[in-house]
Amino acid sequence: MKTLLIPQKSDLERDRVAAAWEQAGGKVMRVDRFWERPDLAAVESVAIYGNDTFALVLAQVMGVALETPDDALLTSLAHRWTQRKIVQASLGVLEPGHFPCFVKPVIPKQFKASVYASLADLQAQTEDLPDSEEVLVSEIVHLEAEARAFILEGNVLSVGVYEGEADAGMASEFLKEFAIAHIAELPRSYVVDAGFNAALGWFVLEFNSAWGAGLNGCLPADVIAGIAAATGESGVD
Repeated sequence: MKTLLIPQKSDLERDRVAAAWEQAGGKVMRVDRFWERPDLAAVESVAIYGNDTFALVLAQVMGVALETPDDALLTSLAHRWTQRKIVQASLGVLEPGHFPCFVKPVIPKQFKASVYASLADLQAQTEDLPDSEEVLVSEIVHLEAEARAFILEGNVLSVGVYEGEADAGMASEFLKEFAIAHIAELPRSYVVDAGFNAALGWFVLEFNSAWGAGLNGCLPADVIAGIAAATGESGVD
């Protein structure tokens, strides 16, 4: 089993993953200076789990690839999966008539992904970004509940309803159908969030990386295989 590399700083959900990893017979190493290669004597392969900066920098240091789903896939999904119109555009082409809408940066963390009531509101958050900055723009849908699932090779490893109240079993069935239908378009391992309302049922909200996603109600023992698969083999000596 791979050695799990996680940040030194304690985190409740990450600690639960670490505990499940050790209970499954794996080793866990807490890394403080993640921009430096850790001492990995006798370690054959690693998996990385942590926030974006930690994971991406450490992966580069280690020379491993992290599997990351492309949120832009949302723009090409059939309406039955999203229940709303989603387009990719540059900031410079957005006009007042497009609002209110949900806007999310294509490059994570460039600004807050949120519902913006007006173009002026969005511009206040993106004034330091160029007009060419790419964003995802979505129609607004009412959310009564939200669920998260870890997916590995088209299989749902675990599902947790983390906002509102809804049937996790129905969410699992929807996401299993989605994962199988799009197995060729998404990485081997990833996380998908889904929304629910009574009128529309379940629909896909966004994708996340298994190497960085919180549990959000998923069972740690069930998702460690997905976290392990999200880091490519390192060939560590």
